[in-house]
Amino acid sequence: MKRNCLFYLSFILFFNSVSIAQLMPNDTYRYPNSYGLYQWNLDEANVPEAWSIETGKSFVKVAVIDFGGVDRNHEDLQNVVIDGFNGVTNTAGPLEAGYGPTLTDGKFSLVGTLGSSALYCNQAGNPLKGALYTSLTGDPAVVAIETLLTPVQRFWDVELLNEKSFNDFSSKIQLGSTIFPDFGYHATCVAGIIAANTDNSTGVAGIAGGWNDVGGVKIMPIRVVQSFDLGEGGNAIDALYPEYCKALANGIIWAADNGADVINMSIGGLEGLNSFIIPKEVSQVWFGYTDIRKVPLNQKTVKEAIEYAYNKGCVLVASAGNGNFEYGNTSYHDVCYPGRDTHVIGVAAITKEEKLQTMSSYGPEVDIVAPGDNVPSTDVMTTAVGKNNYEGSPYLVGDPSGNYYNNFGITSAAAPHVSGVAALIRSIIQTHILL
Repeated sequence: MKRNCLFYLSFILFFNSVSIAQLMPNDTYRYPNSYGLYQWNLDEANVPEAWSIETGKSFVKVAVIDFGGVDRNHEDLQNVVIDGFNGVTNTAGPLEAGYGPTLTDGKFSLVGTLGSSALYCNQAGNPLKGALYTSLTGDPAVVAIETLLTPVQRFWDVELLNEKSFNDFSSKIQLGSTIFPDFGYHATCVAGIIAANTDNSTGVAGIAGGWNDVGGVKIMPIRVVQSFDLGEGGNAIDALYPEYCKALANGIIWAADNGADVINMSIGGLEGLNSFIIPKEVSQVWFGYTDIRKVPLNQKTVKEAIEYAYNKGCVLVASAGNGNFEYGNTSYHDVCYPGRDTHVIGVAAITKEEKLQTMSSYGPEVDIVAPGDNVPSTDVMTTAVGKNNYEGSPYLVGDPSGNYYNNFGITSAAAPHVSGVAALIRSIIQTHILL
């Protein structure tokens, strides 16, 4: 049984409080503006009415388990980010956004385009038989392949590279391509939705960000991906899953042991990532949901870590995944792990029109939907990094300062809405207990 009953009741109170007066914060991008940063998502979730009940207490900790760390120096996350944990290196302490090599530092070269997206590869190795564009979050990144799993399990087939022929690319793409996730923006966007300072005349309003520099929940960043190298003849499963599963389990356990009230996971198995065709059974095995054990006996599986955190009283929230697409005559939309877990609140994404976001995974494992389309949030500060940086120059997908991003989306954005509301509820419950 999921720890959802209380929260579902609370969602009704918070999200449908039409008779409760709204609080109107003075945050710059809370309302319509010329930069497209209007926080429609808060109105959709009736958050202004919820603020009349609770705005978030500082004793509540929300673990943001993500690809990278959070920009703790962001102007709208002041005094929000506490020490966190790197699940890959198994070390605790201050965790920065943590950028790796970028696409413009000489380690990558532009070799073509896929639709409107740039296709990059690194500059070492021998020609491949084929290659494909994909990305963990929608940013330009590279996966070079020779043979990858079975036809059903492969990524987007090379035939989908519709602007270049297979032979054209095969002479240019090289083995050994490495993904260095430039993901500091991702966790920073998640953190902003949950806990950006509210009513501080700056930036965006967080769901549980306190009020006018009073209160506000704390963000505990937990990193579970460094980088992975496919190597010659390698594939993403062998390259990513051993490290990823260990780091994710370590991170969940560390969060539970260090006082996390809510654990947000805007991440998941490869079956839930946009542009991948990998069945959920791959993650089902690696995450520990079958009798086949892929991790050492002295290491917790993701499933075991989730059970551990759940039994310690943590509320676990995860993205349903961004794997809704068609390939050939087959539709793919499986909810990904860990969002499928019975102890985790799985969150799908909706648009302003209250329709399913086109890339959002869906299925009976989804527990609730939340805004996940063009959601404004905090980005890593300045135009030099983060989503506001593209090919080394300001991309301006937010405000001119580069501190905010206007298009965070799909289920990565939907999950923190639920985590933010869970943090508000935790603020009320724990306050009453203390009283």
